[in-house]
Amino acid sequence: MDIESVGEDDGAHSDGEFTGVRTSADDESRYACEQYLDALVTIELATKFAMMESRQVNKSIRACWSAIRPRIDNKLNRQIFDGMANQFMPHGALCMLRRQLDAAISEDGDDH
Repeated sequence: MDIESVGEDDGAHSDGEFTGVRTSADDESRYACEQYLDALVTIELATKFAMMESRQVNKSIRACWSAIRPRIDNKLNRQIFDGMANQFMPHGALCMLRRQLDAAISEDGDDH
């Protein structure tokens, strides 16, 4: 495990627990998650604007993904959104991604 930074001991944890320890894997995972959310919301906004402006939704989704794809450097995120854009009906795939995210969030919230 690579340690990038270690927080200072504030004396609050007498049991020797470390706080503020970050690993490069944790940072990379968080970055990938934020990148996924950013891409999802960006494409959802493009979809909504296409609907409001009476443009073709599926075509707008594909165009938006083509525009933001170079910024996405996480391989899994690229594969997910490439798959979505290559669907016959990308809007349906986009809605499925949103439903899966919402379900995962609600399941995580139920655990606590």
